[in-house]
Formats: sequence, C-alpha cells, structure tokens
Amino acid sequence: MAKPFLTQHLSLAVKNALIYLILILFSSFLIGYSVYRLSAALILASSKDKIKNDVQNVALKMSTYFDHIGRDIRFMANNPLVKDYIKGGKLSESLQSILTEEFKVLMESRASYFQIRLIGVENNGKELVRVDRQGNTGIVISPENLQQKGDRNYFVETIKLKEGSVYFSEIDLNQEFGRFDVPYKPTLRAASPLYFNDKIAGIVIINTDLGQLFAELEQTKTPNEDLFIFNSDAYFIIHPEQDERFGFEFGRPPNAYNRFPEIKNLDPRFQQGPPSMPSQSEKKNVTEFYILRHPNTDYTLFIALSTMESNILYPFISWRKNAFLLTLGITFVFLGIAFLWMRRQSKELRSITQSMVRFSKDYSGDKLLINNTDEIGELANAFSTMASVIRSNVSELERSRETAVKANQSKEEFLENMSHEIRNPLQSILGMTNILEQNNPRADQKAVIKTIQFSSNQLLSLVNDILDYSKIRIGEIQLQTAESNLADLLTDIVRSHQFLAQSKNIVLESMIPRELTDYTFRVDELRLSQVLNNLIVNAIKFTPSGGRVIVAVNAKIQLPQATLDFTVTDDGIGIGPGEVQKIINRYYSGPTEMNSNLSGAGLGLPIVTQLLKLFHSELKVNSELNKGSSFSFTLSLPCTIKQAASINHPEAKRQIPSSIQTVLCLDDDPQILYFFKQAFTHLGPGLTCIADEAELNDLPPQVTFDLILADFLVKNSTTAQLLNRLANHKKREGLLLIFSGIDPLLKFSESDRILIDGFLQKPMSAALLFNQIQKLWYVKHCPQPQMHDFYSDYDFDQTLVGHALRILIDEWKIMKTVLLQSSREMDKERFNQVFHKIITTIRRFQLAYLLESLERIQQNLDQDIAVSMEDDTTLELMLDRIQHYFEKQLTTLPAEITKY
Repeated sequence: MAKPFLTQHLSLAVKNALIYLILILFSSFLIGYSVYRLSAALILASSKDKIKNDVQNVALKMSTYFDHIGRDIRFMANNPLVKDYIKGGKLSESLQSILTEEFKVLMESRASYFQIRLIGVENNGKELVRVDRQGNTGIVISPENLQQKGDRNYFVETIKLKEGSVYFSEIDLNQEFGRFDVPYKPTLRAASPLYFNDKIAGIVIINTDLGQLFAELEQTKTPNEDLFIFNSDAYFIIHPEQDERFGFEFGRPPNAYNRFPEIKNLDPRFQQGPPSMPSQSEKKNVTEFYILRHPNTDYTLFIALSTMESNILYPFISWRKNAFLLTLGITFVFLGIAFLWMRRQSKELRSITQSMVRFSKDYSGDKLLINNTDEIGELANAFSTMASVIRSNVSELERSRETAVKANQSKEEFLENMSHEIRNPLQSILGMTNILEQNNPRADQKAVIKTIQFSSNQLLSLVNDILDYSKIRIGEIQLQTAESNLADLLTDIVRSHQFLAQSKNIVLESMIPRELTDYTFRVDELRLSQVLNNLIVNAIKFTPSGGRVIVAVNAKIQLPQATLDFTVTDDGIGIGPGEVQKIINRYYSGPTEMNSNLSGAGLGLPIVTQLLKLFHSELKVNSELNKGSSFSFTLSLPCTIKQAASINHPEAKRQIPSSIQTVLCLDDDPQILYFFKQAFTHLGPGLTCIADEAELNDLPPQVTFDLILADFLVKNSTTAQLLNRLANHKKREGLLLIFSGIDPLLKFSESDRILIDGFLQKPMSAALLFNQIQKLWYVKHCPQPQMHDFYSDYDFDQTLVGHALRILIDEWKIMKTVLLQSSREMDKERFNQVFHKIITTIRRFQLAYLLESLERIQQNLDQDIAVSMEDDTTLELMLDRIQHYFEKQLTTLPAEITKY
C-alpha cells in the first residue's frame, strides 16, 4: 500500500528546491521594491535640483535684461542734447535732428525697444520727441501726432523720483488709443526724470517689447517642463496656454491660485487670496519657485518651473517592468537548473554514503544514531562508525604536526632567503614574454606565450606570499593606494584563474555590479589582488570536479566613500566547527579526505588575514562540512565619479616622456639588461647599460642622464654603496629609480632616500615601468599651486577659504573635462573658450608649466594639428595632480592656513 504524500521520503533536492524557491522569490521582490523606491527618490531629487537651477537661470536672464534697460535709460537721461532741450525748451533743427537720430540708433540697436520718447511737464505731459519702431527701423513722429501723457501712471510715478533714478512699470499689454496691439505685445516701460534748476522738467522713457525675452525664456526649459511667471496679484504673465496670460487686462479673476495652491505659503500677499479650486488633474508635479524682485518698485514677479513626476519617472517605470519580468524569468530558469543539479548531487551523495558504510564495517567504534530519512542521516551514521578510528589517530597526528611545524619553519626561512634570487629569472621570463607579445607573434605562438605568462604569474604570486608573510609580521608593509578601475581589476583577477578552474572541471563565476564601472576607487591593487587570488585559489583547490566557485561584490556607494562587500563562495569539502581558527593560524589545511593531495603549507589564509588588517578589515568564514564555504570581507574605500571625458591611451602608457633622451641601466643580469635594451630601443645611443661597479667607474664624470635605473643588488655591491656616484650622473631634473626583488626601502638611510625618486619591485612589465616613469617625471616637473594669494583674498578665514576651495574644485573638474575632450576632438573654439576662463586661475596659482602645455596645445589646434598622445597624457596627469592637490588642501585646511 502506498504511503501518504506527506509521509513519503522527500529527497534533499526537493527540500532545497522548495526552500530556495520561497527565499528567491521573497528576496527578489524585496530587493526589487527597495531598489525601485530608492532609485525613484534619487531621480526625483536630482530632477528637483536641475529644475531649481533652470528656474534660477530664468531669473538671472530677466534680471540681466532689466539691468540693460536701466543702463540705457540712464544713458539717455544724461545725454547732453536731452539736457539742453530741457533747459531751453527747444533745439535748433540740426541739433533736434541729431537727438532724434540718436533715439533711432538706440532703438535699432535694441530689437525689443519699440518706442522711445522725451516728454515735458508742460501741456499736461506733452510728448516733445517720439520715435516708434516700424519693422527694423525707427520712425520719428511728427509734432502734430505727439500726444499728452500727463495722466499716465508711468508719467505720474516718474516725476516723483529723484534725479538719476529709474522707474520700471509693471508688465502689461501695450495699448494705443484704448486698444491692445495685435498681436498682443507684453510691455515693460522704463523712465527717468529730468531736472532743471532742481525742478522737474520732464522724463525720458523707453517702451520695450518682452515678447522676444519671453521666447528666449521658453527655450531655456526642456520639452517636459512648463514655465510660469505671475505677478504679486496672482496673474500669469507667462503661461503655456496663451489664454491664461494677462488676465487682469481682460477683467478675469487671478488664476495662479488654482494652478499653484502652495503659493499662499510663498508670499504673505497671497494668503488673502480666494480659496483654491480643486485640481482637474490628480497627477503629481515637481515644481520649483523663484521670487524675482522687480527693480525700484514693490512689484514682484514669481517664476515657476513645473513638470509631472510621470515624465521624470517614465523611463525608469518602463525599465522597472522589464527588469521585473527578466528577473522573474531568470529566477525560474536558474531554479530549474539548480533543481536538476541538486538531484544529481543527491544521487552522488547517496553513492558516497553507501561506500562509506561499506568502508566503516572494517572498523569498530560508537555509532551515531540519527533518524533522518534523507541522505544526510545516512551520511551521519556512516561518520559515526568512523569516529573511533579517527580518535585513535589524533595523538599520532599531533606528533606529526609538531614535526611538520619545525620543518615548515626551516622551509620558510629557506624560501625567504631564496625569494630575491627567484625574482631575477622571473623578471627575465616576464620581460622576454612581454617583448615577444609586442612583436606580433603567430597564432600558435600566442598560446605558448600565454602559458608562460600564466605559469610565471602563478610562481610570482607564490613568491609574494612567502616574502610578504614575514614582512607583514614585522610591520614592514604599508598600503600604496592609487586611483583604480576596480571593475576591470576584478574582471582580470577572475579571468586569470579560469584556466586553473577549467582544468579541474570547475565553473568559476563572477558577480560584479555594473555600477562599479561608473566610479574610480583609491585602493592598493597589488594587496587586494593578493587577498582575492588566495581566496579564489583555495576555493578551486578544495572544490571537487563539477563544482562551482562564485566571486561576488556588493557595493554601497555614498560619495566620497564606498562600502564594498567581497565574497568568495564554493561548494567544496567545507570546514568543520572549530577548525577555521586553526587554518587562519597557519600549518593546517582542514579536512582533506576527498583528495590527499590537497594539503599544503597553509600560507594563503594567514596572508589574507594579515593583509586585511592593513585595510582595517577582517576575514569572515561561513562553512559547513560537505556543503561548501563562504569567505567574505568588507572594505571602505574613497571613490569618485569617473570623468566621462577621461580616455585611456594604451600606446601613451607604453612611452616615456620625449624629454627623456638619455637613460642609464645598472644590472648584473644580462637577460634583464637585454630587456631594457628592447624596452628603450627607440633611444638608440641614448641608452647606456652597465653591469657592475667597475663599469660605473669607467663613465666620464661629466656624463649625466635624464633617467637612471639601478638594481639594488649588483655584482659585489649594493646600490646603497653606489648611490652617491649614481646621483652624480643624474641630471638636475632627472629621475633615479631603484628596483629589486625585495623592498629595499629599509636598506637606505633618511639622507640617502632624498636622492632616490622611486622604488620598483621586480618582476615588472614594460608597460608598468613606463607608466611609473611617466607619473614620477610629471610629478617632479609640475610645480604645486601657490596658495598664499588665494588664502589672502579671504583673510585666511577657514570658513571662507573652505567655501571658495569647494567652488574652485567643482569648476576645475568641469574645465578639466572640457579641456581634455575639446583637445581630443580638435574643437579649438570650445578649447579657447575654456582656456580663456582658466588662464586667470593658472596665473594666480603660478602654474607656469601647465600654462606652457596649454599654449602648446592651443597652437597645434590653431594649425589644425592633432594633439599628440604625450601632450594629451601630460595634460591629463597635470590637471589630475592639481585637482588632487586642491582636494588635499581642503582636507588639511587648518594646518595649511596656519603655514601662512
């Protein structure tokens, strides 16, 4: 008789599949919903900032326009002919002709001016001179057509003002003889009083058509934005619908209350307005206001830019739907694959368990009784039968372990002594393969070169681990951080282990967030690579054939910092409870029953643990026997947004500055000297290679070099003993670089280190060597900005200087991006515009070297000559260095100001 479904034997695959289904669906929904809410909020906040900037630009445009009109009306009021006219009551025909001609010239030079008048106080404000626009020219109105304007508001208000003042009218529609001009003409009038013997004698006035200004303001917004301008009476001056404009001219009620109910909180004058009508649309809008004070009156303009949230979020909502469907589809596909894979694993576990049961019958011991009906229960029973055998061997294993510890100590000392000597042939191997790779090898040769490079890098990684462990223990290693493209670095690390994983039939996957490509991080690439390489190698080592290793990164970025969670997960043999600390403490490799060849010295995790301490982090281990292990750690790294215009030129990184014409190389290994000859082959006779102290002594004293490269250990000598003689052969602005298989820094005294410009560790590729030479050369030749005058401008006040520095850094980033992009695109007009803006800053900070470089690029662009890779790289390095210097000044501001 068949058992009921609930009492039937459920396999491990079915149990896990059900649990995973629930967890994956729930976590996917929760993560998706959280990402959507956070992303939507960020997008709306960013859009509000943009709209706020746009509405401020509109206000600035209007204020500038008012200023221009004010300057023109003051110019007219101070015109000698106008004053003579007011004093005498009239002018000769020739002078009057000149005056009217000046009015016409002013009108024709200002496309928005449509009427300029001189009005006297006599005869109820009779117009004395009037010029009207007709097309693109001004026409003079004959005396019989001049009108009396004494009852007009602008006349009454202007004659009350003091001499030299300017009156601005409210914005309305222009009328002639009681009728509005058609098409409607939004009009602003500006006037200034004219005095004679301290008595008002008349006014001069300009009527300006704001239609062109309004059209320009409309063009400043995006198609999805609506521009509104209304006055202090809540009437729209600008509205997307023409019928809503200038309602006060047609006797309609104020309409801004219904469009913007929130304006009652904008200004006290609106609080007494009518109650707002319910909005016809329930769609949410994002609106930003700006209050523009109209000059010389209590008349105020209110500017608003508004757009619907749906317009902002439309692309995001569409993406959300597609992402949800795609995620759901991928989830079910991989769940099905996981289910099939787990079914296969459960069959293998059952087979292994049966083998262990048969094996355990030959031994005696206590049996662990577990009543589980699945494969785990069977496996537990099998282990219980083997317990007694394991116990009997523990004491013997401990004695063997003590012997192994002593042997490992001797081995470590030997390897540390040999590590320096190993690096020399490694340098030769890597250098030669690098040269072969650059000489266009055949397709069949490329595979051989790649194999040599892979094996050499594996050997180099082992040497680094052996040497670094001793240095870490005595505190000799310090992190050397630099800007890094972390996404590319992680991809390269994972790719470098694919060969090893495939050779064991193991799937090696990476889960690197796409957003990492948008940022650069300051990190020590070498030490981070060591950590990840060790964790990946261990995971592959202890994962059976057919298994899976996953390298995952989770990023939380809040500029200028980022929190990165790194995890390396495998489904290998796992680690038992209490064994983790033993492994980290070295000389223990955990259970190795599946493969007796897996045990080793156990250097990997101790190296990882010590390196993570330098990063102020720690290794977290989550493991279960026969299930797998997860190794994770967290780093907090400074980060910045990657500049869109920043372009890497691989060929530029394989060149040294053209100003380096002579190079001296000192090394007693002929293969390494051959590497240098190939690397610097373009120098020809400018390259000098010597092998020992005797050849150095043979150099004439007057011979000097732009660049000197010297190995720390040479035949019968060290660089420390030869340092002064090497320094005598270096040019005043040259570079002296020391390279070695070990870190030679501690071998030099403080006074000796002043003579050395940098240290390099063997082995090194030509690209790495040239890149380091480039950086050190430009750093040495690009002077630091002089900050004294800048601090003095702000009275050395820390708050003011800090605010000014932030503005300077933001502007510098923008100008740097435009300069690099325009020079690469040969856009000389755009380059010149930014160059003229930045030149004052360059001179203020006494950056003569940067000015010289920019002038050279400007000259090339003027002659339609493309900017060379060297000039482009030089410019980018200098601009970056100056930016970093400003940023450093900002972080150390109190100490920097105190210096002055």
